[in-house]
Amino acid sequence: MSETPRPLQQSVTYARALRRMGREVIRIGPSCAPCQFAIVRRAGPLRLAYLPRGAVPDWRDVFCGGGPGLCLVIPDTAPTDAPGCPFLTPQHVAELDLGPDTEALWNGLHGKWRNRLRRGLEGPVVVVQERFDLARHAGLLGREEAQRKQRSYRTWPRSFLTAFAATSPDDTILLRAVLGGETVAFVLLLVHGTAATYAVGWSGPTGRSHQAHTRLLWEAALHLRARGVIRFDLGPVDSEAGAPRARFKLGCGAKARPLGPTLLVPRFPLAFSAGAV
Repeated sequence: MSETPRPLQQSVTYARALRRMGREVIRIGPSCAPCQFAIVRRAGPLRLAYLPRGAVPDWRDVFCGGGPGLCLVIPDTAPTDAPGCPFLTPQHVAELDLGPDTEALWNGLHGKWRNRLRRGLEGPVVVVQERFDLARHAGLLGREEAQRKQRSYRTWPRSFLTAFAATSPDDTILLRAVLGGETVAFVLLLVHGTAATYAVGWSGPTGRSHQAHTRLLWEAALHLRARGVIRFDLGPVDSEAGAPRARFKLGCGAKARPLGPTLLVPRFPLAFSAGAV
């Protein structure tokens, strides 16, 4: 039986990367449950914890006692009975199911997206897949950071990507679209178990004219599926501020799924361990 796909934020590889960055990451919840990770900071006697994309089986087991503190929780699914005060409405994420075969994935593409992909596949761009290396690829991240600033969106910071690549090099995959020896577009993927996350991507004018980004996303899905990944996480879907990005993500056949509301939970888990992972 395949491992159940989990969000990047609840993976061992994520915890390792954060620890390399000097963050305190703890495992919480009952020992019989799948491990959950929370990021902890301390302000005097007060513990401040952040539990992103958690799937806690019993809220009472996790958030009872344990001394003074606050925990910010973004549940991966909407809980039916959770403590705390919801203060942000649920956000939506785009997820592409890689279980179907290639033909079914192709048929799941939206019409306009499929037509753009055809142009990309028929064009002169060559796709190169390799392990991410900051020493060689720092310039690519710089291009994406400039694009991010111009378009005002948020994504994974360079410090985290660098730490993830250092601690999980075989799970940090770079796909580049190359034309005339120059990189005209790229996507960076982070694999975590049977799921993978689209971390960052960039396309320049030449790449856009050849539908390179569309082709890269398709090639990424096929590569991940062949590797045994069954869910491709494409990140948040913002239908207002990020409408073009949302259309691009959903056009490849991904489905928008709501997370739970952001909760502020007082106090702190009774059971926790800072053991290595």
